[in-house]
Amino acid sequence: MVAEIQNKNNRLAAYHYYRQETANLDLEQLVFSPYLCVALLDKGTVDVDGNVTFQFRDGSTQVVAIKQ
Repeated sequence: MVAEIQNKNNRLAAYHYYRQETANLDLEQLVFSPYLCVALLDKGTVDVDGNVTFQFRDGSTQVVAIKQ
């Protein structure tokens, strides 16, 4: 139980850190790492039209068209 609480606290701290760090960056310069994605993203959904909707942990969303 203590390890689970610590893990959640670590993830929350990582989220706040990356949210603060990325707030001032130009999106074109932002390089995502697996850790950053896990810290910021809640989920991604792909629809039949070829769009991916990313839902971030702060409740915001971003839709990206898959290039073919």
